[in-house]
Amino acid sequence: MNFTSATTFPTPARALVAITVLSLFASILSIASVVDPAQAVPLGSPLTAGSAFAETDVPVVGTSNGKLPVYDTAWELPMLATFEEIETYFNHLEEVGFTGTWVSFFDLLQANINQRSPEGDLAATIDGSGFFVLNPNYLNRVERILDMAYERDLTVSIVPIWAAVYVNGRGNQCNAPNSGPLFDWNAYGLGRQLAERFGGHPAVGHWIMGGDNYCGYENVEIWRQLSYGLADYGAHQPTTYHSPAIQNRQKDNLWESWLDFAAPQTGHCQNHEDTKAQLKQVVQATDKPVLAGELRYEGIQPAWNCPQHGPGRPVTAQDVENDVRHALASGVSGILFGHNERWQWGLGLHGSHGGGGGTALASLGSPGEQRMLAALGIQRQSQVCDAKLKRADVKAAREAIAARNFANKMWQEMKAAKKRANRLQAAATKAVNDAAEAKKGEKAAARKRAEKKREAAVEANRQASVAENVAKRAAAKSKKKAAAARRAKDRLHKSC
Repeated sequence: MNFTSATTFPTPARALVAITVLSLFASILSIASVVDPAQAVPLGSPLTAGSAFAETDVPVVGTSNGKLPVYDTAWELPMLATFEEIETYFNHLEEVGFTGTWVSFFDLLQANINQRSPEGDLAATIDGSGFFVLNPNYLNRVERILDMAYERDLTVSIVPIWAAVYVNGRGNQCNAPNSGPLFDWNAYGLGRQLAERFGGHPAVGHWIMGGDNYCGYENVEIWRQLSYGLADYGAHQPTTYHSPAIQNRQKDNLWESWLDFAAPQTGHCQNHEDTKAQLKQVVQATDKPVLAGELRYEGIQPAWNCPQHGPGRPVTAQDVENDVRHALASGVSGILFGHNERWQWGLGLHGSHGGGGGTALASLGSPGEQRMLAALGIQRQSQVCDAKLKRADVKAAREAIAARNFANKMWQEMKAAKKRANRLQAAATKAVNDAAEAKKGEKAAARKRAEKKREAAVEANRQASVAENVAKRAAAKSKKKAAAARRAKDRLHKSC
């Protein structure tokens, strides 16, 4: 789901996008208006007809699951996850019906622009004038991640740079607001580089400004310039803002022209009734779509002062379900789910077990995730079958094409070998005839030349025979592989 609205944009291209995409939200907003936002969805039962974003005869436009857009949170995935882990992660998101995931381009928790990817690459460097220079190798890595998502009909929404880390310094220490390395004078260039590489990629869902800025002062010009740099160089995906979980701060930048939809963070330190009230305030304050931008992460145990979740009180699966149901009752147009192991990719903070990607992947299919999806009416088994069937169909088609292409290649090589053998055989025959007709003094040399050509012809015929056998075996093997893929697809169709 691309969240956007018809606001005034800094460029004609963004204005065109706003007008074009506005119609996509008409169905979503009309569904939301069926329910009185003041009425909480009853707990303990799936959404039914008449509930906010219940399944209707007309599916919500632009979602992979045909219902409400629901995203996962994997902020640290681009910098920390291996490609094998990412493949497992994306397969799961596709299977259970997520629309996509939200990530951070730069490292978040280790708060270091010098953090390196699993391949050993920096995301960027800062040149002598203070401007960001994105690393081509890391850009290739991110592009590969986007390609993997696109293959599975998933979107990836990107925080270009995390405010709490790269604007106001590590750990929200507000003694030096806007201390960099991101400023209003270099933000445009960062946006430009990201747009030039990823602006046209079909897997990019949204661009997300901000990120946990709890300082009382924020230079909004930073986000203006960053969003302008993106838009001016071809990144016309909708843009939002990741607010801090502070009452009234959830409406920060709500009226900015670059902000296409709101994504207020309600945080991890309150009950579901407060969450509903805060989201409702944002919904009532704007005609832009509103996404529940950060509900309580499943399993998180905040290290800060948190009466609802103090020592020994992690967020439970029931808490997750309560938050989702009350968020829907507030009138939001989408959900951002989070799990404590997954968003930080197993770094070991706030009650995480650590363990890196293994721990993150172990959280897939968690109780809270299952209850959230069930509350949204997204049935796991049907999604699993649909995703597996699609992959089986693709694999069978790919194997059939590969079998045909490989067999053709082998046969062409065999034909070329036979053609060469025939040519050499003709040359050998001619040489023998020439030797027979040669004068007495030249016959020995002619016979010697003829013998060499005859030997070459024999060897060429042998090679042609070998090539023919190889081609036959290759064709049989590739056909067998394609047939196995077809049988696997047929079995899956029967079982699903």
